[in-house]
Amino acid sequence: MPEPPWGTGGAHGLGPEIGRQLADRALRVLVGARERAAAEEACRTVGPRALPLVLDVTCAKSVVAAVQEHGSRPAGSTCR
Repeated sequence: MPEPPWGTGGAHGLGPEIGRQLADRALRVLVGARERAAAEEACRTVGPRALPLVLDVTCAKSVVAAVQEHGSRPAGSTCR
């Protein structure tokens, strides 16, 4: 199974719509937000193929925790 797409800003603005379109193409989508409640709300918009991802891209510990929670790194990532 291919890695799910990763992106930032998935809970606001165009993020949920982009996630919905990816999900419509049968992709699993990780919806990132700083707060779990915001990620979960966006997932309800995206649909059942979405998973909430607590992520603050300004905090290295948050990025590492998000990667560890989902078991792999985003494709092309150099995050360690």
